[in-house]
Amino acid sequence: MHRWAAGALAFVTAGSVLVMEIVASRLLAPYVGVTLQTYTAIIGVVLAGISGGTWLGGRIADRFDPGWLLGPVLIAGGSLVMASSPALHLVATVSGDGGAAGAVVLAGAAFLLPAAVLSMVSPILVKLSLRDLDHTGREVGRISALGTAGAIVGTFVSGFLLVATLASTVILVGVGVFLVTLGLVVWALLRRGGARLPVAALVMAVGAGAAVPTFRSHCDVETAYFCARVDNDDATVAGGRVLWLDTLAHSYVVLGDDRALEFDYTQIIGAVTDAWWPRGTPIRAIHLGGGGFTMPRYVRSTRPGSVNLVLERDPELTRLAQRQLGLRLGNGLTAMAGDGRVTMRRQSKGDWDVVVGDAFSGEAVPWHLATREFTAVIADRLRGNGVYVLNAIDGTPRKFVRAEVATVEAVFAHVAVIASQEALNGDYGSNFIVVASREPLAVDRISARLNVVGQRVTVLTGPALALWLGSAKVLTDRFAPVDQLLT
Repeated sequence: MHRWAAGALAFVTAGSVLVMEIVASRLLAPYVGVTLQTYTAIIGVVLAGISGGTWLGGRIADRFDPGWLLGPVLIAGGSLVMASSPALHLVATVSGDGGAAGAVVLAGAAFLLPAAVLSMVSPILVKLSLRDLDHTGREVGRISALGTAGAIVGTFVSGFLLVATLASTVILVGVGVFLVTLGLVVWALLRRGGARLPVAALVMAVGAGAAVPTFRSHCDVETAYFCARVDNDDATVAGGRVLWLDTLAHSYVVLGDDRALEFDYTQIIGAVTDAWWPRGTPIRAIHLGGGGFTMPRYVRSTRPGSVNLVLERDPELTRLAQRQLGLRLGNGLTAMAGDGRVTMRRQSKGDWDVVVGDAFSGEAVPWHLATREFTAVIADRLRGNGVYVLNAIDGTPRKFVRAEVATVEAVFAHVAVIASQEALNGDYGSNFIVVASREPLAVDRISARLNVVGQRVTVLTGPALALWLGSAKVLTDRFAPVDQLLT
């Protein structure tokens, strides 16, 4: 094989592995969410495949004719890439959710073999293109460098372009078909003495193609960030719609009734807002995270003339809310696409009455929205009597929510946590609503309003809150292990 043809194949196969790795997080998200553990599992599994495949490829390239091997290996690798989506769905259906361990199992079931088989190509190419043992180091280095360059291009193309424009399954099927076709071309060009293409390679390609239609996506829309779907089967009232983002029921909307707050945590946020400013009083509110736009619509409906700015990083979610959840922008309600921290810094200082933090990646607040530095940015944007209301989700150890409350306390003079007493005790996981302001919190008014909406919860402040926090550490930009605290 000509050395540049070998280099081009190394470039393409390594790039295909990285496209698959980037897309993998979108496929795992509906089953295990998007957390640091998810990315760790995918990276570890793919690296294991690359390591094992490179070792095995070198072994078999020494034992068999590399010209006979290359085509079938490409065909097998492309077939496994096509089959990764159905394989993942099958294993997830059997094994269910499993946190970090589950992420490793699912990533291994779907992506270990294709990464390993495609990584066998590189040592086979070295064997095919090497003409002079005196130049072994140069040839190995060239193939390795071109493979790395392909991986870089595959990363950029998939992360910046493909994931934003195509469904994950479409991307993987496209990559798989391309590799199978490439394998057939290579086989035709390199076959020795009329040797026949191994039947196993053809069976794999046909089987993988037949398995693809069996995969059914959970998503109504697969965005660059989420697997999103709208479900009315989970709604308990007429006109109800539930927005699911990956594994989390994120928003509950009642079509035609913007004042309806069905989730308990939204009722608590609404009660805090009503206790702070009577209904009918226009306010200026920033909402970190849009989702179904439940709270922005509530504020607009109960306080005509209010300004509601929603900072939603995923514009496709805004469009989904408009199509299926009855969202109508305008009349004081606007949405700004972009990362919450970046877009928050652009807002005018000392000009807002309330900031509602309801941004999630899976069940976790994105770590850079949970730090002391970002909380200080929020404080700078609030008026003197403004209030920061944050929705945090945590399990029974309560390590994350206590660290988050300690972080908010490092910035604001007055802080409260609202949740059921059982959740505060650690009997079960829950939403915890954190309320913070420079001004005293008027706990009596908040408690009275919570009673009106039927929320039997505890408002924890002062010495009781300090006791509950214990030795919780403040989260900073230099140290914010949000996912680890949650799990």
